[in-house]
Amino acid sequence: MDWFRSLWIQRRIAWWLSRENDQTRSCFSRFHHARLGSLAKDFPGMKTANRGISGDVTRGVLYRMKEDVLDLNPKAVVLLIGTMTSKKR
Repeated sequence: MDWFRSLWIQRRIAWWLSRENDQTRSCFSRFHHARLGSLAKDFPGMKTANRGISGDVTRGVLYRMKEDVLDLNPKAVVLLIGTMTSKKR
Protein backbone atom coordinates (compact mmCIF):
# COMPACT_ATOMS: atom_id res chain seq x y z
CA MET A 1 0.00 0.00 0.00
CA ASP A 2 2.62 2.50 -1.11
CA TRP A 3 -0.09 4.95 -2.25
CA PHE A 4 -1.50 5.11 1.28
CA ARG A 5 1.88 5.47 2.96
CA SER A 6 2.64 8.43 0.67
CA LEU A 7 -0.77 10.03 1.32
CA TRP A 8 -0.40 9.53 5.10
CA ILE A 9 3.01 11.21 5.14
CA GLN A 10 1.91 14.10 2.90
CA ARG A 11 -1.16 14.87 5.03
CA ARG A 12 0.73 14.75 8.31
CA ILE A 13 3.47 17.06 7.02
CA ALA A 14 0.88 19.56 5.75
CA TRP A 15 -0.94 19.46 9.11
CA TRP A 16 2.32 19.98 10.99
CA LEU A 17 3.02 23.09 8.93
CA SER A 18 -0.49 24.48 9.58
CA ARG A 19 -0.66 23.62 13.30
CA GLU A 20 -0.28 27.24 14.50
CA ASN A 21 -3.18 28.40 12.33
CA ASP A 22 -5.33 25.42 13.35
CA GLN A 23 -5.15 25.98 17.12
CA THR A 24 -8.53 25.80 18.90
CA ARG A 25 -10.40 24.81 15.75
CA SER A 26 -13.03 22.09 15.92
CA CYS A 27 -11.39 18.95 14.54
CA PHE A 28 -12.93 16.37 12.28
CA SER A 29 -11.19 13.07 11.81
CA ARG A 30 -11.79 10.17 9.44
CA PHE A 31 -13.89 12.03 6.89
CA HIS A 32 -13.79 10.72 3.33
CA HIS A 33 -11.57 12.79 1.03
CA ALA A 34 -14.58 13.98 -0.98
CA ARG A 35 -15.74 15.95 2.08
CA LEU A 36 -12.48 17.86 2.56
CA GLY A 37 -13.57 20.98 0.75
CA SER A 38 -17.06 21.14 2.21
CA LEU A 39 -16.47 21.53 5.97
CA ALA A 40 -16.60 25.33 5.73
CA LYS A 41 -19.84 25.05 3.75
CA ASP A 42 -21.34 22.44 6.07
CA PHE A 43 -20.36 24.34 9.23
CA PRO A 44 -20.47 28.05 8.33
CA GLY A 45 -18.90 30.36 10.87
CA MET A 46 -17.05 27.52 12.61
CA LYS A 47 -13.26 27.27 12.39
CA THR A 48 -12.57 23.67 11.39
CA ALA A 49 -9.53 21.49 10.85
CA ASN A 50 -10.01 18.25 8.92
CA ARG A 51 -7.65 15.58 10.18
CA GLY A 52 -9.19 12.64 8.34
CA ILE A 53 -7.20 10.44 5.99
CA SER A 54 -9.35 8.38 3.66
CA GLY A 55 -8.38 4.72 3.98
CA ASP A 56 -6.80 5.08 7.43
CA VAL A 57 -7.47 2.34 9.97
CA THR A 58 -8.34 2.56 13.66
CA ARG A 59 -4.73 1.86 14.65
CA GLY A 60 -3.52 4.74 12.47
CA VAL A 61 -6.10 7.15 13.87
CA LEU A 62 -5.20 6.25 17.45
CA TYR A 63 -1.47 6.54 16.69
CA ARG A 64 -1.76 10.10 15.41
CA MET A 65 -4.63 11.36 17.63
CA LYS A 66 -2.51 13.31 20.13
CA GLU A 67 -0.22 15.07 17.67
CA ASP A 68 -2.69 15.66 14.84
CA VAL A 69 -5.80 16.48 16.89
CA LEU A 70 -5.45 16.89 20.65
CA ASP A 71 -2.33 19.08 20.48
CA LEU A 72 -4.45 21.66 18.61
CA ASN A 73 -6.49 22.21 21.80
CA PRO A 74 -9.72 21.88 19.80
CA LYS A 75 -13.02 23.22 21.08
CA ALA A 76 -14.70 20.05 19.82
CA VAL A 77 -13.70 16.80 18.13
CA VAL A 78 -15.82 14.75 15.74
CA LEU A 79 -14.28 11.32 15.34
CA LEU A 80 -15.46 8.58 13.00
CA ILE A 81 -13.53 5.33 12.96
CA GLY A 82 -14.27 1.70 12.27
CA THR A 83 -16.63 2.03 9.32
CA MET A 84 -16.67 -0.08 6.22
CA THR A 85 -18.27 0.43 2.87
CA SER A 86 -19.77 -2.41 0.91
CA LYS A 87 -19.41 -2.79 -2.82
CA LYS A 88 -22.41 -3.90 -4.82
CA ARG A 89 -21.61 -6.71 -7.20
